[in-house]
This record gives sequence, structure tokens and C-alpha cells, in this order.
Amino acid sequence: MKTSPNPPSRVQAAPSRRLTAYQYAVQTLRADILQGRMTAGERLRQDDLAKRLEMSTTPVREALRTLISEGLVFFDAHRGAVVRGLTLDDVQEIYRLRMVLEPMMVEEAIRGITAADIARAEAFHEEMLQTQDVMRWTELNLEFHAALWASQEHSRLATWSRRYAIRLRRISRCRST
Repeated sequence: MKTSPNPPSRVQAAPSRRLTAYQYAVQTLRADILQGRMTAGERLRQDDLAKRLEMSTTPVREALRTLISEGLVFFDAHRGAVVRGLTLDDVQEIYRLRMVLEPMMVEEAIRGITAADIARAEAFHEEMLQTQDVMRWTELNLEFHAALWASQEHSRLATWSRRYAIRLRRISRCRST
């Protein structure tokens, strides 16, 4: 397994709420994959990850399950957990699905949107206009849409959208390098 020369520092949560070991593992491993510190085809050994993250293998195993459900990792019967690559076909399929499903979500979101949701979206949009950083713009764009869809936060469409938004972060990282 490749490791970066400077291991990531512990994620800092808001002072009033600390991250669980599982949350820390998911956030750290997701960031490592999305930022290219773990590459497509790389084997993810639970014991190595647990040692690096300074925790037991249980939260690491649960984190890998979450990353599998997000499509960032897959399980191979002979190799275990492996970082999933993205092909051009994957990217095209994700965008085709978005073109069909997101208008449905917008229709539903319009019915429940609040003035506060719109204000949050406008703030993200203003920040998007100011940044030149592709990765930052992508994050702001996701936040912008999340604000507009806040009334649909618990719908199946929102769950789908969040899952594919994570995959799209990887696409934007590849385009910015």
C-alpha cells in the first residue's frame, strides 16, 4: 500500500462534537482516494490502515463498507478491498443518470424550499464566482446544490445524488491535474 510521506493529521471536528473512529476512518480514507493519495487498483489492507490511522480494525472495516457503498472501493474475493478506478464509460453513465434524475429532484425540492435554503445557496454561488481553484469550485457547487435540495435531504433521490457527487469529486480532481 502506498502511503504519503507526511501522514494526514487527525481530522479536527467542531469543538462541541468529536468524530468517532469510524467517522474519522471514512473521512480520511475518502479524502485519500479522492485526492489521489490512494490510486485505482491499490489494495486496502485493514490491518495496515488500522495501524496508520491508529485504531482497531473494526472501524476500518466499517469505513471500507461505506466506501464500497459509495463506489470508491470494491471487494475482490482474492485481493480484498481495492480502490475503484473510473473509466470514461463510468463518467458518461453518471452524467446520463444525473440528466434524468436531477430534474425530478428539483421538482420535488421546489415544493419545500425555504428562504434560508435560498440564502445558503446564494452564499455558495457568490463564493463559487470568486474562486479559481477547480477542487474548491467543485466542493462549493456540491454545497450549492445541497442547499437547494435541503427539503429533499432524506429522499432516495438525495441519497443517490450524494453517492454520485462523491464520484464526481474524483472526476474533477482528475480534470484539475
